[in-house]
Amino acid sequence: MGQSLNLPSPSFRPSCHRCGSPLEGSPVAACPLCVEPLGRPLGPRLRRLARWRLRGLLVLVAVAAFAAAWGVHAWHRRVADDRGQFYTHEELALYQEFQQAAALVAAREAESKAAAGDADSPRWAAEAASLRARAAALGRSAADYRWRAGIKQRLARGGW
Repeated sequence: MGQSLNLPSPSFRPSCHRCGSPLEGSPVAACPLCVEPLGRPLGPRLRRLARWRLRGLLVLVAVAAFAAAWGVHAWHRRVADDRGQFYTHEELALYQEFQQAAALVAAREAESKAAAGDADSPRWAAEAASLRARAAALGRSAADYRWRAGIKQRLARGGW
């Protein structure tokens, strides 16, 4: 009870699936006409190139991070520099806060005149709204000058 192996019969001659030429020996043998001669294996060269590509990418990311940090530092220095100005940022912040307080006092006076109910009430109400808007703008300006003064102090201490 022998099992028959799937061996090709002596009359069967395998041929190449691409060009049709007869194959020598095994049906899975490579066709000498269709096989391209291979050079050296590409593995080590490609790995070496991949390592350099990875290193290059890491260097590029590091240079970009360094440039961004240097740019932020230079921008902070430029924002905090008040040497060419007549007043320092601290003095300007104090002046803006003083003007804000004066505008709020004037707005309260205008609101009290608008509440009096005379013929000029709408004009005083508009004046009070205008003075409140001016006080809000002065508050934002004072906050900006305080921020610049804080950056200047951190730079003077050696921060950033």
